[in-house]
Amino acid sequence: MKLKWDDDKILNIIPVLIIAIFILLIYVLYADSVEMKVQECKITNEWRPVVYFQTIYGSKGEFIAMIPMQYIEHKYLCNDHERWR
Repeated sequence: MKLKWDDDKILNIIPVLIIAIFILLIYVLYADSVEMKVQECKITNEWRPVVYFQTIYGSKGEFIAMIPMQYIEHKYLCNDHERWR
């Protein structure tokens, strides 16, 4: 017996995956905040810019551009080691 996936089954799985990823994201953010409190992390005045490239694709999957994006990470001093967030 060969398993055959049709479009209905795939469309039913997508919302389940999105919900599972969302729940996992909430858990990871909560666990990180609890760990930061347990380690008594304090923010410092140090920061650093981080650059990454956002890839833009067209509607047919063709590559359009790579745009440099920048965000700021702040340094935290904790009991166990320093962290950049």
